[in-house]
Amino acid sequence: MDHHSRPDLTAGVWSELEPIKAFYEASATQLILANLTSPHHISGKSDAPSKLLQMVICTYLQEIMEAPHVAADGFTYEANAIQGWLSSGHNTSPMTNLPLPNDHLIPNRALRSAIQDWKQNHRS
Repeated sequence: MDHHSRPDLTAGVWSELEPIKAFYEASATQLILANLTSPHHISGKSDAPSKLLQMVICTYLQEIMEAPHVAADGFTYEANAIQGWLSSGHNTSPMTNLPLPNDHLIPNRALRSAIQDWKQNHRS
């Protein structure tokens, strides 16, 4: 097949994938928010933070993230923290100390949206 006879992916495929992507991101955000605002988490009856609250805390800085990014090790970090780690010459995971296959960082938009929504709903 030459380049003239290839299908138009923009019109054909992307138009089908965009609603699926939007649905996934909205579902992930709602799941995270539902668990962050559960009565168990709010009541403070647990000594340890909930698993989902741990998801919004940078594993490196131990602070609630503003710009979560996923590194090649699969862990999510605050963007500035992992960028600083990588730019200081590290090529290993801060969590596992294993070599990272690359230094690509992917924004975790669903988590960022959930964190922003949670913060907005829990301002003092």
